[in-house]
Amino acid sequence: MLASDWTADRYNALWNAILEMPAIKAMAKKVGKQQNTTFNRNLIANIMHTMMDKHVFGPSANNQSMCEALEGSKDHSVRSALGTAIKDKVLKTDIEKMIEEKKE
Repeated sequence: MLASDWTADRYNALWNAILEMPAIKAMAKKVGKQQNTTFNRNLIANIMHTMMDKHVFGPSANNQSMCEALEGSKDHSVRSALGTAIKDKVLKTDIEKMIEEKKE
């Protein structure tokens, strides 16, 4: 589902850079109420929402198609998080900057 101007290597580099951000690193393994996962699924989905907004993914990527690709069902509870932006505006801006850096 990557946009045509994103390669798998650049996408992987982007994810690695995002996951190394101190604020993300501190929250990524806090599972909370999410069941059957070893990571903060909602945080990752919120990051993917930002990636969709910044066109890391192609036009076919939307909440439903991403949910189906990730969880095998378009009705999975993560679909809601895929449609929600990260609440921390500073963190969202930092991720957007990271996307721009890795895009080049």
